[in-house]
Amino acid sequence: MSFRRPYLASSSNRTVLAKVNHRTIAPELCFDTEHLRQNGLIPITFDFFVNWNQARMGLDCISNQIWTKLLIPSEMRSLILQCNACNVPSLLYGMIGYDGAIYHLPELERFCKKYGFDLRIELIEDLTKDEWLTNADARVIELTDPLSGQMAPTLESMSFEQVKQHIRQVRGSKGLEKRTREWKGLTFATSGLESALSLDVDLWPGDADILLVSPDGTARHIIELKKITKSSNLPIEQERIRDRYLGNSKKRIVSDKKKYESLVALAKRLGNIPLTVFFFEAFIDNSSRKYRLQSTSYSQGTDLSCTDGTFYCSGELPLLNNNQQLDSFSRSFFDYHEMFRPSVSIEYIGHEHSGERMSGTVQSVHRGGNTYYAFVTGFDGTEYTINETEYGRTRNASKLIVPNARITFSVIGARGKYVLITDVASE
Repeated sequence: MSFRRPYLASSSNRTVLAKVNHRTIAPELCFDTEHLRQNGLIPITFDFFVNWNQARMGLDCISNQIWTKLLIPSEMRSLILQCNACNVPSLLYGMIGYDGAIYHLPELERFCKKYGFDLRIELIEDLTKDEWLTNADARVIELTDPLSGQMAPTLESMSFEQVKQHIRQVRGSKGLEKRTREWKGLTFATSGLESALSLDVDLWPGDADILLVSPDGTARHIIELKKITKSSNLPIEQERIRDRYLGNSKKRIVSDKKKYESLVALAKRLGNIPLTVFFFEAFIDNSSRKYRLQSTSYSQGTDLSCTDGTFYCSGELPLLNNNQQLDSFSRSFFDYHEMFRPSVSIEYIGHEHSGERMSGTVQSVHRGGNTYYAFVTGFDGTEYTINETEYGRTRNASKLIVPNARITFSVIGARGKYVLITDVASE
């Protein structure tokens, strides 16, 4: 059977694909690397529902049902419906792979089982928006995944109107209170069905672009992808989560509060895990390929608002088929991810100042994959490392972190043979 992963295309003509930079690796694949897997970080993706009525009352607002989707040609519909419920597991595992498949399905199932989610796989006929609105025979086939541990296997066919009713039932509320009269729906979407639903209030559930999980399914880090094009007229260095959340008329940025509040709600549902926005340039003329990772700050209570966090990392997207650059990105991101770990006590040979500010001398500075890193000799004789992430987030690093410069710093912790430091300042 021929399944296809959702792809971003015109709502009115699915053969017209969204423009991308063909020189760089797809942003989502930057987080699916050997280095991250070796360090226990595996990417999964899914769609999830927020009950906004519950959210307004300060209650847990994430539905226990989550979806993942695949596209199918219309001629496959009858073949799938001929399968009985007992064949659902083998049908699911026929979807695993790289051509039109669900990545890391076993990890997604373990994640659902660990957090009590009911996993549904939606097989959507690959039609245009207009075909979904006018073709009464168009269908979505929903598979209940028995391996997520929540329900017995089922297989159900739904029309467009039945999908809308199903969405409202699962969400427990409308996706929007109302639509403005001039709204014409999504111009580009990952399926024609989502475009058709965008015309009304019963929206397709929001997506978790990337959730990094450990091999046992434990949620570790949410990554929201945000493409920056030349039409934004805003340098990526000036991108801020606060502006994307609240809007900024001077920067011509429209507020996207619902998106960010839904991601905060998911982060809280999963144990207050880190939430990061991955801003990346997608310039078709290949003139630039910068990225910026920005952490999100949100409260531990019922409030779902968010703003800029204190951690960030920047560099250039890896070029296509350049494994060295991809590995360098992976290592920089892992260093960034490690910043969110709670502080641990570390034993140093001959070091009596754990937890205090220290001073030392920069011995050497080196070019890394995206920026620079440096080695520092502390006054206690220990060799410390300023990694690429810390160099990138240090103000005036090119003037401050130079050979023979005297600096002060705080210790992050030891990993392997390296002792990492942060909060670098001039002595």
